[in-house]
Amino acid sequence: MPAILTNPVVTPAELRQRLYGGDLVLLTGLPKLAELVDYIRHGSTPSTRITTCRSRGHRSLRGT
Repeated sequence: MPAILTNPVVTPAELRQRLYGGDLVLLTGLPKLAELVDYIRHGSTPSTRITTCRSRGHRSLRGT
């Protein structure tokens, strides 16, 4: 059964093994994630919304 791991302290090899095994890994200490959280907490207004866009197969978030 897949697990949900938050900020796991594991080796890169174990992290890969868990990801390919179906586990969900949440890394909350990433600088870009902190930027997004700060934007959502302080910068968004009712007329501002976050949308996803695809670029070269990757998803990114963009305020519109």
